Amino acid sequence: MRRYPEETRQKVVGLIKNGIPKVEASRKFGIPYRTVLDWSRNIRISRTYPKHLKRLVRRLVEKNARKAEVSRMLGIPYSRVQIWTIDMKSKGSNTEKITGHTLKLLRELVAKGYAFSDRNPMSRSSYKVLKKYFPVKEVKFGRDAICFIEGKEREAMQALLERRGKKSIGYQELSFMRRAFGIKNMRGNNKIRERSRL
Repeated sequence: MRRYPEETRQKVVGLIKNGIPKVEASRKFGIPYRTVLDWSRNIRISRTYPKHLKRLVRRLVEKNARKAEVSRMLGIPYSRVQIWTIDMKSKGSNTEKITGHTLKLLRELVAKGYAFSDRNPMSRSSYKVLKKYFPVKEVKFGRDAICFIEGKEREAMQALLERRGKKSIGYQELSFMRRAFGIKNMRGNNKIRERSRL
């Protein structure tokens, strides 16, 4: 096994602490990747970003900088820039495009009238984008969150009850759900009433 000077080791560790990928540090110094891994074993790389950095990214994209350019310029992963600016247009796009997770959520909304939204940042951002252009509402109930198109409140509530899988539900909980979904009365929907009796 080849020995490397302590100075080289400290330079490599310093680069890794500053966010340079380990593979890149390995190539730059011509040191085997396994050696770089051993040297950086105890380094904790923080995945949190300061709030001012998020504001800066949003400001740059507002001023028509491309998201990929902002990512490269600030040394932030492109996926993080996408999450922070999902509701914003990027330079070069004359129309805002709905893609990825947002498109998947929209397709489900069109097909069924409702869609379960996870509690991850992409789902929250997707909901915000859809809310700008469509009459979409969201209800959070316990650990579940469901988006639905106006007029599909009953179907969404029925789906949420089925997903929760309870065999019975109290009148108070049912009343709370009705208010959350904006349903005035339960007449005309026997499925929900039958479900509440189980």
